[in-house]
Amino acid sequence: MQSGQLLLLISSFLGFYGVSAGRYKTDAGRLDGKLNVHLVCHTHDDAGWLKTVDQYYWGANNTIQDAGVQYILDAVVAALAANKDRKFTYAEMSFFQRWWDQQEEDMRDLVHHLVASGQLSFANGGYVQHDEAASHYVAMIDQTTRGHSFLQDTFGVKPRIAWQLDPFGHSATQASLMSAEAGFDALFIARADHQDMDVRRTKKELEFIWAPNGTVGGDEDGIFTVNFASGQYGPPEGFGFEWGCPPIADDPQLKEYNVQDRVDAFVWYAQGLANVTVGNDVIVTMGSDFNYGRANQWFKNMDKLIHYVNADGRVNVLYSTPEAYVDAKHGYNHTWSVKRDDFFPYSDSSHAYWTGYFSSRPTSKRYIRQATSFLQAARQLELTVGGKSSGGPTTDGLEAAVSLTQHHDSITGTEKQHVANDYHERLSAGLVEAQTVVVGAVSQLLGGEPLLSNAASADGSTLRFCNYANATICEPSVRLSREGRSIRVVVYNPVAWTVRAPLRVAVSTHTSCEWIVQGPNNETLPSQTVSVDATTRRLQHLLHETNASSEAAGDAEVAWVADLQPLGLATFTMLPASVGRAERDVVSGAGPRRRRDEVLDNGILRLVFDAEAGSLKGIGIDGAEPIQLTTSLAWYNSSDGLDVPEGKDRGQAGGAYIFRPGSKTFLPRHRRDVELRIVKGEVVQEAHQRFGDWATLVTRLYQGQAHFEVEWTVGPIPVSDGLGKEVVLEYRSSTIRSGRTFHTDSNGRHMMHRERDHRPGWRLNVTEPVAGNYYPVTAAATIQDREHSLAVLVDRAQGAASLASGRLEFMLHRRLLADDGRGVAEALNETACGDANREAPHACGGLVARGVHRVLVQREGSGEGPAHAAAVRRTAQALVNDPPLVMAGPVQLFEPPPAAPPAPTPLALSLSGGATLPPDVQLLTFAELAGRGIVRVAHLHEAGEGGDAATPATFDLAPLLRSIKFSEVTEVSLTANSEVGARPRLRFNSEEDGAVKGVGRPPTLCKDSSLVHPPCRGGRLNITLKPFEVRTFELRLDSRSAAAV
Repeated sequence: MQSGQLLLLISSFLGFYGVSAGRYKTDAGRLDGKLNVHLVCHTHDDAGWLKTVDQYYWGANNTIQDAGVQYILDAVVAALAANKDRKFTYAEMSFFQRWWDQQEEDMRDLVHHLVASGQLSFANGGYVQHDEAASHYVAMIDQTTRGHSFLQDTFGVKPRIAWQLDPFGHSATQASLMSAEAGFDALFIARADHQDMDVRRTKKELEFIWAPNGTVGGDEDGIFTVNFASGQYGPPEGFGFEWGCPPIADDPQLKEYNVQDRVDAFVWYAQGLANVTVGNDVIVTMGSDFNYGRANQWFKNMDKLIHYVNADGRVNVLYSTPEAYVDAKHGYNHTWSVKRDDFFPYSDSSHAYWTGYFSSRPTSKRYIRQATSFLQAARQLELTVGGKSSGGPTTDGLEAAVSLTQHHDSITGTEKQHVANDYHERLSAGLVEAQTVVVGAVSQLLGGEPLLSNAASADGSTLRFCNYANATICEPSVRLSREGRSIRVVVYNPVAWTVRAPLRVAVSTHTSCEWIVQGPNNETLPSQTVSVDATTRRLQHLLHETNASSEAAGDAEVAWVADLQPLGLATFTMLPASVGRAERDVVSGAGPRRRRDEVLDNGILRLVFDAEAGSLKGIGIDGAEPIQLTTSLAWYNSSDGLDVPEGKDRGQAGGAYIFRPGSKTFLPRHRRDVELRIVKGEVVQEAHQRFGDWATLVTRLYQGQAHFEVEWTVGPIPVSDGLGKEVVLEYRSSTIRSGRTFHTDSNGRHMMHRERDHRPGWRLNVTEPVAGNYYPVTAAATIQDREHSLAVLVDRAQGAASLASGRLEFMLHRRLLADDGRGVAEALNETACGDANREAPHACGGLVARGVHRVLVQREGSGEGPAHAAAVRRTAQALVNDPPLVMAGPVQLFEPPPAAPPAPTPLALSLSGGATLPPDVQLLTFAELAGRGIVRVAHLHEAGEGGDAATPATFDLAPLLRSIKFSEVTEVSLTANSEVGARPRLRFNSEEDGAVKGVGRPPTLCKDSSLVHPPCRGGRLNITLKPFEVRTFELRLDSRSAAAV
């Protein structure tokens, strides 16, 4: 509908009704002494689920679901304009921004009026309603910032309410960082375990103060939280006026008259809410998924409902908003209960634990994590060289795609396959453009050398990324090596610390089997050529057959360890060498089994493998007695809903959401038949374990590293036996007596205490002993006792559990043959080509997934203790999340080098001039936002964690800003939509005698109108971070050109 047509429609409404509801009295406000029923009208619009985000917006593909967000917003605006008493709450800016961009000025003026009058309000205001299990907190901040920036720039609006209705469980990070520390007054949630909800209704604790352990900064006392009594966010039964529920027929001269019946039913429902809620205010959500395409139908019936219920007099009903409801609760001066843990795992019935989605679509989860990490690095370089180009490539497309994929039906893997494909296409397009930004920035920073030009040359010679590096596929390096030419490798370190990082670049050994690596100062570095294994060759073949990659596959990788400066660029040169001049891996274990142990030893760690059984058996640390440790692969048979006895909730199958396992089978069936192959060299040592045709592990130990890696490859998972399978990797140590407890992270932030078969605050009835003990892991899971600790760091979100003392298991991959009945109506049966490449059905077997765990084993009795282990783990988490960017290209363009080329002159620089942040402080964001510079820093450690590291950290921020020109630094809110402390949050009393506090720092840190750089007194910008605190700063940029680096 065009704006003019819609305005004509609105005018007709106004002419009929005037500015109020005409015959119906709808202007009720809150009344003391009565039960006040707050009607909150809303629609929950998923940014992709059964249809793609754009199909949902346009109302396309309605054979799947009848939903069109553009029509919803058209209809809501018309209905609000028809009656000034009506109110509506909207949340998803990914849709609203699409709609806004298509409106003409007269329509925009009307919407501005509705927002200013309070009829149209925005809750949450993020780009999407992000997931709380699989999303990393940096991405959660980014997507919320994107939405808040739109609202601030368009309406001058700062949302007061965190509105997380549909995520499948709720995290401590959402309560602390994304609600309290984001400046919200309250958090609304809708999904909690059905057993927990029963207890909360009985105790009248559906509303409470949520203050997770470790919350710091100015918000130690948490966030006022509202959990809907119904356990969902829809209207009362019989009052969903979108779905054909009985309308209110109020003409007694006509048949179907039902006013008193409708009034009695609604009053009964409201009084039931009052029985489980503190005080004389209850909230009723009027709306659900993609509702209000028939907004007139909704509001016409609600006008009548308000009129007749209030005339009845037993309760008082009013059009309201989440903000008004919270203000009413705030006025009670009540002392609220406190919650310290989280709402995982979520179950909606005895045998339906929503713990499968923690691991669903593992390759999608990894792609989203990689794109999130790349975005942070690309924005750093983009800001450094002058900000976003007005006509050229920018990072906007990638930022939009990454923000979109934090949606709770995207990163969760709970969407239909064609929707997953759409998400991936958006990420791919965004990455291509952002990679262009990075190459251009690198060229500028390193002096604009031709080899770094972003323009493609006639022979394709340019600096490029290796998007399939984990399959040893890289077009520039493999092509150049096949031609016997030298290779330039450029590496960018996006963290503000000095990093020692292993690097691997794919090559072809067709011309040269050996390679020499030169560092930034022309020094020769220890390097090693590692041949690819059979699993990788099969993966390369699969990618080729499905047209997933047109790039060249290498038959080896050159590995070395690089020392990288903070925010540093470094160039390396790989030169073909004659035989014997470079290190080649040595392989053992390929012949008959040996009875002696095989050992990987780098002088720090010593990994011992049982050569006969083919399994890891222990790990020694600094020469001490080995700690017993094994790794194994297994699979659970996923229930199809038909294989369980009568009386045990027969019919509940496992699916994209729900994990309902049957028996557990280890691989191989004869567990001592694991094939073992050992690779040793100067840089890296590897143990390759083959558990079967579709499941392998590679354990890697690099020189100088105090951790080891476990690379897992799973798939295609066989299903010809008719059994859906859920594959897990188990770490088992009889040495570590962890008992019933373990820890998992919350969105890469809090470490949550877990106890098997237990929930804090209520007694758990154990009905699913495996699925009910699975928790989301975004960064790490740990077990420990007084003497030892084991931490496993993940490269994507996964589900994990400790099902016995000394054990940790992680779900790697899922291939299921049944749907779990939660709406997606599609089995989670991913193939190698999705549903797009139907021309090659022979190649479309099950999807292969590959990933890496970084494993830290610490002996606490060495004197370093658990505080040291926590500090090491936190730093390692940051490095896993933000690895170096690696690009490859030719040393010289257009012609091969001479037979004996002179050594080129590699370069290296640091955007911070070599200055580093303290080890307990991480740079989260360094980017341009709507013409402003945004810098965000975080303290890594929770209070009480990390020993001395869990103390305030003071540092100088100025060196990090030396590469850009600015005139003013102002501290702003977490999402950069206001100066810090501009609006103090509401204060709520709790049982622990706390109250939410505002931040008392002055927002503007320094100014300098003379543009002297840096613009702070004495050239310093000293910042203090309390444990776990995140602080955000806005820079007023003075020039589109970069400062000297």
